[in-house]
Amino acid sequence: MASSQTFAVVAAARLFALLAIGGPILWLRQSQGVLALLLIGLVWIYQGVTATRREPAGCH
Repeated sequence: MASSQTFAVVAAARLFALLAIGGPILWLRQSQGVLALLLIGLVWIYQGVTATRREPAGCH
């Protein structure tokens, strides 16, 4: 399993990507872009939560 430092780096990189993509989308007021950005953010949040709560294989 990856360390908590790895998860922090991944989360920071994803946040940076959302900000880098979101800035121009919000500046140009693209409604479809905002929706896409929101969906990407939700998927990344879901993935981050499920990745940290996984049970190791064979531990029942």
